[in-house]
Amino acid sequence: QLELRFAARQQLNLEEKRRVAARAVELIQPGTTIFLDGSTTAFQMTRLLRDMHNLTVITTGLYAALELSFAPDVTTIVVGGILRRRTSSLVDTLSPNLLRRLHVDIAFLSCRAFSAEQGMMESDLREAQMKRAMAETALRKVALVDHAKFASVYVATSLLPEEIDLLIVDNGLGEDHRRALDAAQITVEYV
Repeated sequence: QLELRFAARQQLNLEEKRRVAARAVELIQPGTTIFLDGSTTAFQMTRLLRDMHNLTVITTGLYAALELSFAPDVTTIVVGGILRRRTSSLVDTLSPNLLRRLHVDIAFLSCRAFSAEQGMMESDLREAQMKRAMAETALRKVALVDHAKFASVYVATSLLPEEIDLLIVDNGLGEDHRRALDAAQITVEYV
């Protein structure tokens, strides 16, 4: 499948992504350290984080980092690597080692595809590896998914269903997928 550039993906299911992002931001308290991936849903979160106080954000997303540069009381750490032009995120084989040494409260991660059986999937092995490393040291792992992600399967799994503490998904998700999530005992919030 053709991988859309960030700007094009940003417009897909925009209202759903905004609702998912708004709920995710409610989980963050002052003094928290979080991971944000380079997803368009995580980018929507950054717009809501600008007025937060005493927050540290670690991200692989260029657009997320740029948006947070306008937040006066948010410390932003950008994990470097090779720029994936289509996603505007940074990936690298060395960065997962760095990520595993950081301690964070919550990892907010999205994906290219999601299923109750396979969990979070990516089209790029390096992207999956980065997200797995981001999640490994997080006390809590929150998946940010819009309903359209349930229509595909991709090559690399970043997180298995049982590794996800909370899945936030929009109300557009069909009943078949809802039943599958219930059967897999995944904690889900619909927004």
